[in-house]
Amino acid sequence: MSMNYNILPNNNLKIFWDINNYREIISDLEEKDSEWYHRESNLWDFFENLFSDSELEQIEPVEIAALTASPILGIRDQNDTVIQVWWYPNYAIASPLEDLIKDGFTIFQSGNID
Repeated sequence: MSMNYNILPNNNLKIFWDINNYREIISDLEEKDSEWYHRESNLWDFFENLFSDSELEQIEPVEIAALTASPILGIRDQNDTVIQVWWYPNYAIASPLEDLIKDGFTIFQSGNID
């Protein structure tokens, strides 16, 4: 599963499927129940390819003193310090994985001081 990302002009993070793989992925996943989309482990499994091909990685909320259970993505510097973060604020009622399946992309909101 090939994914890519870009940082939007408002500094939010857009993650999207490689369009060549999107139709195949949709057909494989469209029958999953809604609970499946909300399991955080499934999200990180899907993002594994993205993490291996980019500087993005999963950030634990405690690392940045965030009081949330939201999925958080970030970039670290050479000293392993988190220097940029993005989060999915609607995590309690929506799923970034469901967005990816339904729309082909998901948006993580910037948590950076710009």
